[in-house]
Amino acid sequence: MNIPVLGPEPTSHNRKKEILRNKVFWYLVFTVMITITLGWLVIQKFLKDPLVEIEHYIETKKISKAAVLNYKLLQKKPEHRLALLMNGSIINFGIREMNINNIHLPFFEYDDFLLKEDKTGVFIRQGFLRKFSVFPDSQYFLDEFCNFSMQYPESLRNPETQVIINRAFHSKTQWNKVSDSCISHIFHKMENIHAVFAKVEGDNLSVREKPSTKAKRLDKLKRHEIVLIKYQGDEETIGSKKAKWNYILNENQVYGWVYGGYLQLQE
Repeated sequence: MNIPVLGPEPTSHNRKKEILRNKVFWYLVFTVMITITLGWLVIQKFLKDPLVEIEHYIETKKISKAAVLNYKLLQKKPEHRLALLMNGSIINFGIREMNINNIHLPFFEYDDFLLKEDKTGVFIRQGFLRKFSVFPDSQYFLDEFCNFSMQYPESLRNPETQVIINRAFHSKTQWNKVSDSCISHIFHKMENIHAVFAKVEGDNLSVREKPSTKAKRLDKLKRHEIVLIKYQGDEETIGSKKAKWNYILNENQVYGWVYGGYLQLQE
């Protein structure tokens, strides 16, 4: 007796409806997820912290954009006035450094107001460091630094300030002339600093997030750059060198780990 071969069971009308509903459901889920993601990106764009945006413009030397945005925020965000005055001081410095001649840029006497309103001097000190972090070869370094050091002599005892100072003193820029008494004052204060500095003896030495050659690279060090050693970590042999990892601050104001095999301690 021949047994008939059964084919696939025909799909019922209700089953077809169920499959269609599932497809529509997942299509809607996918559409909603895409809409939410795009909406979140748009919101993030419009809610982006404008202070961070100004800092980015300054760091990338887009000084004209920084000037316009900073002036607008000074009118709209009085709660951030000191930070905006500090940014404006750096921006005005950058306009002079980059010789920007744009009569349409808003101008404000940021330095004068910052000097009057920053009673603790915190923003003035931070602004000074940032000026010469962004413009390390400024010919106005000694002019500005003399005034700064006379007004805030305690800042010269801060080893982290010395990183910027060392960077400037190794610059090849021809500085404006200042008084001998001011120069003497600077070097006298520098001689009393008790901190550990090192000179880089390699090219493109990596500053890493962790003491490992596999860790994320945060920055690169130039040969002969001066760094401040905050503390040391474990010893490791890399290639033919055996040395400790060092947690440092470099001239770009970046903290991170550097392998000590290419650092020479400064007396």
